[in-house]
Amino acid sequence: MADSKRIIKYSGIAALISLCCFSSCKYFSKGVLPIAELNGKPLYEDEIKSILTPDMSYEDSLKSTESYIRNWAVDELLYLKAEENLTDTKDVDLLVEKYRKSLMIYEYQKQLIQEKLSNPIKESELVDFYKSNTDLYTAHETLFNGIFITMPVTSQAKNEINPLLKFSDISISAIEPIASKYGLRIKYFDNEWTPIAAVQRLGMSDISRTHSFERKNHFESTDEDNIYILVVQDHINVGDLQPFVYVKERIENMMTEQKKVNFLRKLADDAYNEAISSGTLIINEKK
Repeated sequence: MADSKRIIKYSGIAALISLCCFSSCKYFSKGVLPIAELNGKPLYEDEIKSILTPDMSYEDSLKSTESYIRNWAVDELLYLKAEENLTDTKDVDLLVEKYRKSLMIYEYQKQLIQEKLSNPIKESELVDFYKSNTDLYTAHETLFNGIFITMPVTSQAKNEINPLLKFSDISISAIEPIASKYGLRIKYFDNEWTPIAAVQRLGMSDISRTHSFERKNHFESTDEDNIYILVVQDHINVGDLQPFVYVKERIENMMTEQKKVNFLRKLADDAYNEAISSGTLIINEKK
């Protein structure tokens, strides 16, 4: 206990946080006075700044700061104990060297990728891949464009919306005035193809992910509080080809990752072959 008291000391944490909170929640300014010291090793204000946010209360700021200092001190103390008591650190040194090597390689590869693969994949390449691999993009749940309406079960808006549902083509411009009049919640899934699961999350839990809209252009559901109406303006059935716009980002991510893999593979092959041809790498065959 005496050693712990000797090696760690706090330097006005509460006063520091109080001052920082008073200064428009800009908790720490650049300073030279450490807020804690352990065996002469300082912990400066700037190192703690990242854990504090402007919306924190004084109490939360104090707790977070004290917790950070405690964790910092414990790490340092255990590290000192480890240095004092571990006599054989060859394995640790080896792991540190391996980690450093891996980290250096990773940073080098990341830098090369940023330099060499910064150009986005062309739209034509994405379309070509899509057309050549249509079997990969079969819809496993119904997709739709349309309007989702939520209204209280007691709302009179249903009486005004019902006549619109008889038409095969229901526009958002016809529904918006009614929604505004009664304060209804509407979500417009316009040109963005959306899976049925999205309306399940909005409250229409009894609709199936494979629901078909071949025979009607809307679907209604009710619970204790609300009436839900899904108006479908266009849809893709299960088993149909997913639209290109729906899978475009997925294809782009996949092709980007594949380009990275190919680039890194070529980088490794080039480095290896160059070392062989230059004589830097010599492989002695076993006799």
